[in-house]
Amino acid sequence: TVMFRLGFSSNDIYRITQCPDTVFDERKIRPGQACALLCGNDSTAHYFIYETSPKSYVTFDIANGFTAAKCEKPTVWKSAEVAGRVNSSLWVAMQESGASPQLAVEMSHIFGWSIDFFGIQKGDEFRLIYSREHVEDKPLNNYRIEAASFCASGNTVYAIPFTQGEEELFYNIEMPLVPVLAYMERNGARIDTAALKETSALFGKRLA
Repeated sequence: TVMFRLGFSSNDIYRITQCPDTVFDERKIRPGQACALLCGNDSTAHYFIYETSPKSYVTFDIANGFTAAKCEKPTVWKSAEVAGRVNSSLWVAMQESGASPQLAVEMSHIFGWSIDFFGIQKGDEFRLIYSREHVEDKPLNNYRIEAASFCASGNTVYAIPFTQGEEELFYNIEMPLVPVLAYMERNGARIDTAALKETSALFGKRLA
C-alpha cells in the first residue's frame, strides 16, 4: 500500500487509524486523494498530510505520537456572468454558454415555484450573475446565485437574493404582474375587506 511505500510500519498505520473519526475516518479513504510526507534535512519524517477533500486535509504529527489535526484551506468566491438561449434543453444551453450544467440545477431550485422546467421551449432565455468557490485557484462545484432572470414564452421572471436573519433566500418578482397592477390602479378593483381581514388573521397566527 501507499503507507508501506512511504516507510510506515503496521504499528504506525494502526496509530493513524486510532484518531477520532471526527478528525480522520480511514473508512472514507478513496483512490486518487492526495497525500504527502514532510521530512527534515536528515530525511526524518515529521508530518504526514492526507487530503480529505479539495478544501480540507489532516496533518499527523509523527514526532508527537501521530497527533492529528484537521485543517481547512482558504477559499475565494469569484464572480461570473452567463446568458444564453434554449435550443433543446436548459442543461445543454448552459454548456453551450460555457458554464457548468450544475447552474441549471441551481436555477430550477430558485424558479421552481414560478417556472415549469418540464415545459421549457426553444427560444426561452436566461441570464445569471453568480459566484463560484475556488481553492488554490482551482474551481469547485459550489455556486451562489447573485441574481437571475428567465424569459419563458415572452414572460420574464427575476430572482434576487435577500437576507432574512442568517438565511439567504430568493425573492421571485414576476414582471407580468406589473401591467395587471397598473390596470387595477387605473380602473379600480373591488376588494372584499372581510376576506382580507380573515386571511390576515390566519397568516398572523401561522407566522407567530
